[in-house]
Amino acid sequence: MKMKIYEDVFDFKLVRQMRRLIFEVCDRKDKISLYNEQKQHSLIWIEEETEGMEDAYGLRYPGEVLERYAEKIRDSAKVIRSLALALTEMKPFLEQGMFIGNQYGVFMKKIQNMSEKDLYLLGACYILEESPEKKLKLRSGLIERGDYELAEMVYLLYLFQDDEAAWDGWKHELSRLLGSDRKIDIYGNEDLYAWIIQYCVDRFKGYRKNDLHFLRGLCRLHSANSNGKNMAKKWMSEGGYSEEEILYLNLVLPERVNMYDSISVYSITAERLAVEACVLFLNGTEERPEAVYDLCRKLLDRYRKYEVKLNGNKGIFGSLQGLIKVGSIGAYMALFPFKEEPDVEQNSLYINLLEPKWDVLKDLLTEQEYQQQVCRTLAETKYTAGDLRRCLEHYQELAGEELYQIFWKSSQYPLSVLFAKLAQNGEVDALQIVKEYLEDCEMLPERERKQKWNEMLRNIRDYAFSLENRDSFEIFQLVDRSCGIENLDDIFNTYNIIGTCFGIQNYGRHFGGLQIIRSQFSTEENRKLLRLAEKYVYRKKPDYYEEFVYALLSDEENDILMDEEERRDCAEMLMDSMQDTDWRKEDLREKYYTEQEMEEYRIRKQMQKEQMEEEKRERIRQEEKQGFDQFVLEHAGNIPESLNDFLRGKFGFPGEIAAGLVKNYLLGQYGRESVKLSRQGANKYLDVLKILYDRHSITLEELKTLVNHMEVAEDVSNNQESFKDMHRDEKKPDGLETAGTLSGTGDTGISE
Repeated sequence: MKMKIYEDVFDFKLVRQMRRLIFEVCDRKDKISLYNEQKQHSLIWIEEETEGMEDAYGLRYPGEVLERYAEKIRDSAKVIRSLALALTEMKPFLEQGMFIGNQYGVFMKKIQNMSEKDLYLLGACYILEESPEKKLKLRSGLIERGDYELAEMVYLLYLFQDDEAAWDGWKHELSRLLGSDRKIDIYGNEDLYAWIIQYCVDRFKGYRKNDLHFLRGLCRLHSANSNGKNMAKKWMSEGGYSEEEILYLNLVLPERVNMYDSISVYSITAERLAVEACVLFLNGTEERPEAVYDLCRKLLDRYRKYEVKLNGNKGIFGSLQGLIKVGSIGAYMALFPFKEEPDVEQNSLYINLLEPKWDVLKDLLTEQEYQQQVCRTLAETKYTAGDLRRCLEHYQELAGEELYQIFWKSSQYPLSVLFAKLAQNGEVDALQIVKEYLEDCEMLPERERKQKWNEMLRNIRDYAFSLENRDSFEIFQLVDRSCGIENLDDIFNTYNIIGTCFGIQNYGRHFGGLQIIRSQFSTEENRKLLRLAEKYVYRKKPDYYEEFVYALLSDEENDILMDEEERRDCAEMLMDSMQDTDWRKEDLREKYYTEQEMEEYRIRKQMQKEQMEEEKRERIRQEEKQGFDQFVLEHAGNIPESLNDFLRGKFGFPGEIAAGLVKNYLLGQYGRESVKLSRQGANKYLDVLKILYDRHSITLEELKTLVNHMEVAEDVSNNQESFKDMHRDEKKPDGLETAGTLSGTGDTGISE
């Protein structure tokens, strides 16, 4: 219940407890519906009390409360007013059975006696009075008193809610007390403003007079954006309200004003207001009321994810990117619970140890949270060496220990980054830490050593094994001398550290990204790095040593790591171990052969190529010849048709090759001797010759020779027999043992 204006007047909890007790013992059948209706007009509205009167004070019914409140609760004007207010609000529920004897009458007598000097008790007497004459007299006493404070004015409006004359008589006074002559703070009185809006808003419907601008502006804050196209902000400003106050009320009132036109908390209007409020309230160095920061926390939590995307953003943190620069403790604490949200800019939550005003965060945050934010700030902010030293000293003053100790306790981000920064500035000695670790490797049992060094090793790893600084160079040399560089991963519980440093991959092109040279080191130091890399590959990845040497030699950047003669010797040994077909061998020749050596190599290579081509051609000729010889043997009984089919590709020989083979066969068999054929056989023989001539596979002279040697024999009955006789009578070529095979001339018969 946020009505700070009544904190000294009423005990809100006691009012709700008494109200609940009356409701519980009431026997009315319609009490639920009646109670819900009464709440709409209550001054202490909406909220219910979870702890009952019996649980709190042991009081079981209303009459007992009125009789024993001084004993069980407290005898004070505030308690009496609270009980009286509960009676006035629950008057329709009061029943005779709730009181024993004169419990109610005694209490009423008491408040009547006190009411002469107490407006609130006088108002209770007015509501509870049953006599019309006395009620009229009490009303006059309330109205005629005058010179009201705001709390009293609102209470009177509550008493006379249905009296339009009261509204007409007091509306300008209300506007003055709440506007230009305001003495209350809006923070903590949000429910007071909500009650006033609920009381006034219907009365302004159809209002045509050009006055009461402040109240009319206030009555729009629950239903419209004050930064929109309306007069609410202007009228509220004229009433003495700041931009921050107007925006604050614009955000808190819609949830408190129970009306149909109140802004929905999940509407795009509410989302826009939330963004505007966070930008306004979270920026700047001014400390604002805690209620403002409570509202910001609520808005940030509610709109982590929008119901309706706002300007393409899925949530409020996306909308706030680049718009917040935290400068106050309250804003810091409001934003801090959301530091893990993806769109929260971490630099908004840095803790600047050089500004004393942030020291209070040491007590507001947990120890772990404070350390984490300090470390993130130191790791991600640029400092001079002097400022960094002052930050570390100030942290030690606040925390009672050196920041260095955190590296033994945790390895969360950004500690490894911070360690590197401190080492670079000489605030920690990485080389000495590694020496101590290597000593512990000799002295401590493995379990104890891991327990001691687990977090520290994770923190120093990126710096100590990066080869980007001199400490790292010295550490690599130290490890190699102590236990061998190839054992680094095992000793420091790391994975492929050397490979990562030198660009050596465990898959694909293992040395495609090989990088030995570091510009910050001298030539001699880079040569030492080469020896480390070579030793590591030779001992840990011997199967890839040849690939490593090639990658080293093929990159001109690495030439400074070895003299020319050494590079040439390495290249020669590497080429000797490679297959001639290895493309890397050619690459090395191009780089390391002299011009004369390359020319001699090209000549040898060309001769080898020509020899290989000639051998290939000869092999093809022999294969073709053997194939045709086999064809002749298999088709000796049907040579004319088979030769025709052979020429047409039926037996798998390409046309030009087939024609050459047939031509050579015919010239070899019949180019010097005549052949006797029947007329039909002669026709088939001529068909074969025609095909050869049409394909330009035989010259005219060769054609004439073969035709001139052809004789037509009258006694040869048919083509088939003629060719059989032709084949039987022909002489076997030299070098062949099987009848019908071609002579071994070595010529494919392809016409030139």
